[in-house]
Amino acid sequence: MRSFDDGRGETWDVAIERASYGAHFLIFAGRRTGELCRAMLGASTFDEAQRELAALSEAGLRERLAAAEAWEQPQ
Repeated sequence: MRSFDDGRGETWDVAIERASYGAHFLIFAGRRTGELCRAMLGASTFDEAQRELAALSEAGLRERLAAAEAWEQPQ
């Protein structure tokens, strides 16, 4: 998991979610707002997804967040 500032005063935590058929997503959680968003990763394994997340700069994380879709956590 990583944390970053979106440049507008919100701190976000981002983690990897495993999904069906080998898909992996970045899950963004706003600390103050509780907003949840997700963006698909290109990785096909969890290890690749971890490397992809580790390689993203803060600017890259902000770009992924800007392109992310709202996400409701499964219940």
